[in-house]
Amino acid sequence: MITLRVRLVMIASLAATHLVGAQPASAPNLEADAAYREARRLYDLREWEGAIAKFKEAYRLRPDAPSLFNIAQANRLRGDCAEALSFYKTYKRNFPAAKNIDKVDHFITEMEGCTNAVKVEPAAVVTPAPVETVPTTPIATPSTEDPGRTKRVAGIVIGGAGVVSLGVSLAFGLRARSAASDAETAMTGDTWNPQIQARGHAAVRDSEIALAIGTAAIITGGLLYVLGREHTSEASHVAVVPEHQGASLVWASDF
Repeated sequence: MITLRVRLVMIASLAATHLVGAQPASAPNLEADAAYREARRLYDLREWEGAIAKFKEAYRLRPDAPSLFNIAQANRLRGDCAEALSFYKTYKRNFPAAKNIDKVDHFITEMEGCTNAVKVEPAAVVTPAPVETVPTTPIATPSTEDPGRTKRVAGIVIGGAGVVSLGVSLAFGLRARSAASDAETAMTGDTWNPQIQARGHAAVRDSEIALAIGTAAIITGGLLYVLGREHTSEASHVAVVPEHQGASLVWASDF
């Protein structure tokens, strides 16, 4: 009886060995190979969306380790930490004896940290207190224009007018000198023309007025230009006030 049992066990063992050895090798999967090659091409081009889709297609046709690992890799490289973490964990569960399992563990730790970093805590809901309706006043939009530009332009214009006034003063001065020369000539003669003296006095008066206005205008223009250059915030006002025998410079400033 003992001999018969031993023989039956040996026969069963031989039969099992024969069946495993007789299993045919897996047939080549041309569709899976084509999908995997296309996925690798897109992966090299950094076209992550297309690469992931092709790696998934290859894995559906042939669920092997390379396709699954590359799905996780492509998701990590495109910045989807949660999706990459999920596929790394699936890879470790399905292929625990893979040679690169240590690297996968490292990626899992890295993706867990990345996923936790991008989590946003929900904000607490606060019920606002009722408020009374208050008429609102439109707020003036601050001007972006250069505040000193107007002063600089005004300074240049007024200064230019002052230069012109000095020229006019010089012209009247020359006329007054001419009248004085005519008066001296007339005094040596037999006749005297009173209009020569009146003309000379008028020329002297006009020359003095033009000189005063021109000087004041040049000073005013210079001050305005300097104030515009300095961009001061004080409110300053400079004006020329004509008077009987000339003009006065008035400068008002808020401090």
